[in-house]
Amino acid sequence: MNELNAIRHLEQEKGDLEAKREEDMQERRKRARNYSRYVQVEERLATANDVFTRKQAENNSRVATTWGSSASYVAVISLIGIAEWLINYDTFMSFLQVPAFAAGATIILGVLLAFAAHAHGTLLKQAAFLFSAHCEPRERSSSWRLLAFGTFCLLPVLVAAGGSRYAAVTRALALNPHFNILGADAVIERNPARDVLLSLLANVAAWAVGVFIAYTAHDPDPEYMGATVDLHRARRRFNRLSAPVARDLESIRARYTKQIKELENRTRSHSESVQQERSLLAQVDDRERGILAQLSEAGRQNAELYRILESAEFSATFRRPIACARSLRATAP
Repeated sequence: MNELNAIRHLEQEKGDLEAKREEDMQERRKRARNYSRYVQVEERLATANDVFTRKQAENNSRVATTWGSSASYVAVISLIGIAEWLINYDTFMSFLQVPAFAAGATIILGVLLAFAAHAHGTLLKQAAFLFSAHCEPRERSSSWRLLAFGTFCLLPVLVAAGGSRYAAVTRALALNPHFNILGADAVIERNPARDVLLSLLANVAAWAVGVFIAYTAHDPDPEYMGATVDLHRARRRFNRLSAPVARDLESIRARYTKQIKELENRTRSHSESVQQERSLLAQVDDRERGILAQLSEAGRQNAELYRILESAEFSATFRRPIACARSLRATAP
């Protein structure tokens, strides 16, 4: 019994340590919530998680495409503008004859082409959602305006690229000498229609590549995509803000885990010699709890029966006939 009591005492100490660990951790969380910034970030994370859970259920728990909201997507779509610069710089240089003007014009056209590709690719991927009947008229109008503005940005790029190429070719033709020491066969033939068409095809190809990138980078459901991005941002912000709290909680957990581990080792050493006796004592404790449960149930049933017998309805129904029967029995011969 000394060994068994020692084991019980150690187990009780272990339970007390576990309770104290939870109490200290709750106290640390409570102190963290005294700061309004922490509470705001925590509430924003909870709200973002609720919205994400709802949208995830609506989309059959599929993984949302969120690349379109990352910095890498901006860098990749910017490459379309760089490609546009490489395609048109020589043309504008031949037409304008000023490097600064040629560079500025090609940069502007590159930005316009990249934006147009982004707008058209995004709308193409999300058209079933953005232009559906369940969207409000204001939202559909916004989508139509984006489509119109993206197309408006694309048209100047094509017109400027084609026009500058045509002007450069006609200028080259005008400067091409009709007579030279090498003879007529040495004249370089230029075809304005061919050069303009090739220039336009190169610009259209750059736009098509940008549309493809934007199409693959966005999710068909913009709300689901936005909810996923908001959840990731809220979680990162909460993790940064709660990093000191997490370190303190881990320290508290590790400190109590060490003490609990020591108690478990001591309990194990006591249990090795009284394993059979401990099993028998556990059976006795189970039997005692069963008896107490039966006594409690019997007391509850007796109390319920007493309440029924003392009720007014029972008195009016049964007690008066019983009293009459007793008086008749007493006066009978």
